[in-house]
Amino acid sequence: MGCGRIWDLRVGGFGCLLAAVLTPVPIMIRSLALAVFVVSSFSTCLSGQSDALIDSARTLIARENLSLYRGWLKYLVFDVEVVSKRMDVDEVAANEKRERLRGWVEKIAEDPDVIRTLRGVQEWAYESAADGSGQPFMINIPQDYEAARAMPVSLYMHGYTGTHSAHYSGDPDLRGIIELSVLGRSRGGGYVGLSGADVLDVLDYVESVWNVDEDRVHLLGGSMGGHGTFRFGSRYPHRFASGRPTCGFAGAKPYGNFITLPIYATHSQDDPTVPFINAKGPLDRLRELGGQVVFDWTTGLGHAAWNYAEGNSRSDLWFREQVRPDSRTVRNLNYTAFDGEAMRSWWAEIEEWGDEPKPAKFVLTANPNNTLYATLDNIAQLKLRIVESPFDMGEELRVSVNGGPIVRLEAPLPEFVYLKVGDEKLVLSGEAGESDVRRHTPGGPNLLYNGEPLLIVYGTQGSDAENAAMLEAARVASRSGNAAWLVPNGEKESDGLDHNQNLYGNLRIKSDVDLTEEDRESCHLVLIGTAEQNLVVAEIADELPVRFEGSEIRFSDGEAYAAEGLGVGLVHYNPDTPQNLIYWVASEDPALYRAGSPIPEQMAAQFGFYESPAPGFDCLVSAVDEMTVVAARSFRSDWSWREREEGSAVVGSEVGTYGELTVLAANAIREELDTDFGFFAQYPNPGSRPFVGGVTRLEDFVSTFFYEPLGVITLSGADLLVLDEKLRSRGNGLTPAPESSVVDGERDYTLGLSQVNNWALVRLSGETPTRYRLTDIQLRDVLDKAFSEIE
Repeated sequence: MGCGRIWDLRVGGFGCLLAAVLTPVPIMIRSLALAVFVVSSFSTCLSGQSDALIDSARTLIARENLSLYRGWLKYLVFDVEVVSKRMDVDEVAANEKRERLRGWVEKIAEDPDVIRTLRGVQEWAYESAADGSGQPFMINIPQDYEAARAMPVSLYMHGYTGTHSAHYSGDPDLRGIIELSVLGRSRGGGYVGLSGADVLDVLDYVESVWNVDEDRVHLLGGSMGGHGTFRFGSRYPHRFASGRPTCGFAGAKPYGNFITLPIYATHSQDDPTVPFINAKGPLDRLRELGGQVVFDWTTGLGHAAWNYAEGNSRSDLWFREQVRPDSRTVRNLNYTAFDGEAMRSWWAEIEEWGDEPKPAKFVLTANPNNTLYATLDNIAQLKLRIVESPFDMGEELRVSVNGGPIVRLEAPLPEFVYLKVGDEKLVLSGEAGESDVRRHTPGGPNLLYNGEPLLIVYGTQGSDAENAAMLEAARVASRSGNAAWLVPNGEKESDGLDHNQNLYGNLRIKSDVDLTEEDRESCHLVLIGTAEQNLVVAEIADELPVRFEGSEIRFSDGEAYAAEGLGVGLVHYNPDTPQNLIYWVASEDPALYRAGSPIPEQMAAQFGFYESPAPGFDCLVSAVDEMTVVAARSFRSDWSWREREEGSAVVGSEVGTYGELTVLAANAIREELDTDFGFFAQYPNPGSRPFVGGVTRLEDFVSTFFYEPLGVITLSGADLLVLDEKLRSRGNGLTPAPESSVVDGERDYTLGLSQVNNWALVRLSGETPTRYRLTDIQLRDVLDKAFSEIE
């Protein structure tokens, strides 16, 4: 009896064992040879069976009419081929994985529309365009779902250490709403880069298969997933009906973006993991701006606010009443964009960024008489979707920008109107103007991790040491869902994978000699190596705006730095396929090509799983062994280098280490906010250099603090002394150091810090302040002023 026959009979793994046992052998033989023969036959049968099964699955994957199943089948194949080996599962569990794949191969082959019949809780997967992998999610399709009736969607994002399935248990008798639980590439991806792209791609996929009521798509999540709720709500407010973060860290977000999105947040005041103030301060600020906020908090639950039964019950009732408004009724917009992947709010969208390396912002009021009053900051061109707006297409449109004279556009209005802001005047047009080159925006290398096809290309033309380092760097990069080359954080589950590593497939890598024309045309490229080390870089080097030349790193406008001990990171359009991007990381020192490399870490702005907005620069020159900024340069909207201001300041040597920078920042914040004390957390390596005194320009260094608002904590003198004591036990402390003989324990004191640092303050001290006020003052502006005043 052969394995093929067993597969035909669908006997499975037990059949292979039976075939081995029934092989003609004298019954009484007890030799070792028999045991080896039986086990060998068993393993060979299982291997052959899996090969045939996987071939059958791949045949279905290749069929055009079965595209909806590609992600699911790829995920199941990966589960059979990789996960079972990774987890060292027993044969029973491995066979269950094969049987699951076999069952779906049969179902799909027999009924290509089987997906339309699914009901209840189901694990599923979509095919990611970024790497062709199947990325899983959970979906609960209610028992009363009918294709003719649109249904609301609740989209859940898990917390750190979780997965799409580990933190979700669906009701099999669900009625009236589709529930989704997404993975986001890893257990700790933070919903940034591909982790975030997966969330939107899952939603798009579900909307393409099931009849979704797009006016009732609701966000929710806990802890890291609460951050995801804040993140997507701020970036895409027009897509969602509500947001429900539980013990979520709001982070550095532009809270005006939330004005049209109702928020119901729950938190425990004594949360030692995600500071209470990291939700309360931002939500208070949102209320001040006119936002729709319910902050339902309790105490005594620590970080487990998901166990807040009363709050959960009220939140559940509340969200079912929320409906996304008709876009044509939304007359006031206040939106700040950080990068090119999120530039739209309702009927307005940034078409072309301004020339400054900072966020772009529009504040719009649509008057009922067809007049638009617009305040634009760092925007060269704004697109209006007239059909979706409150404006009457049959009447003349009148526009005032930044308080300027009214400019008119005759009726009938086109579907799109473009506000082009020039040096002399405002121009209204129905045409945007075509560009052969992808428009420039800030966002750094994470722009490549937006869900579009991505390929990591390592060089093979260097020395043996360089080639080995570049290959290892590519492997490290392939395990991350964002542009940082993350060091495995040592936090693992039973599968042996770190929480910050991709769970279901690494990103694609190729050597420079294996890159195809199709790859060049279709993919964003992460290029590792200099022109001498990487053939692909060599082919486009003459068209890049920075290069290694002799012993220098030289920019196309003449600026240059000695190359020894330095590396370059550059985000630029691909000269060969200018609608695609490249992210080039290179150094003549192979020490740059490693996990935790300072250039990818700084340019991706991904520290742990806490996201800071990507910095404003497009090219970084840094030391290869530490995060020392030598130069951080930015492009104008047309991809020309932003000109250096005449006499632009160079940072002196008065602040030589990160430890000294910490003291400067704390004092500068205290002075700017007029608080009693300041706090700025120590960097991991306080003795290393943040920049090169006498070389690094001030504008370059402060651009690394792209968006970091400041806030004020109020606490009693007694609490202040306890806080400082605990901080000092962890190598930190308040500035200036409070003296117990001077501080009055009964009166209140104020403490200034950045929004990011309130996280550090609570995590380092274990204290949980509750009185906090967020401001609009930016850390970059405060540091710019502080350095400028150093004589």
